Amino acid sequence: MAVYRIRANLRKMESTAKKIRTEAGTYRRKGKELIQAVSSSQGWEGADAEAFRRQLAGFSDDLENMAKMMESYAAFLTEAANVYRTLQDTAVQQAKNLWW
Repeated sequence: MAVYRIRANLRKMESTAKKIRTEAGTYRRKGKELIQAVSSSQGWEGADAEAFRRQLAGFSDDLENMAKMMESYAAFLTEAANVYRTLQDTAVQQAKNLWW
């Protein structure tokens, strides 16, 4: 019979979640800055410039969706760490209640 083990580094999960949240904010901010810079630029005119601006503006929703996915994954990691911690605490408590 196979014995399966679940190993989870709770601190690593929490620190990774925090880093992902930070990166999602940076991604969102820099993407918006890029779109704003291109949209308000005045040195490039013509049909090609307008086509490029429209194309870039179309990425706005994709950019926001990606940031939301990153935040969602960070929330998952945080919740998973909390669940593992609760399971671990329960196992420790049950072990303390064993008697021979």
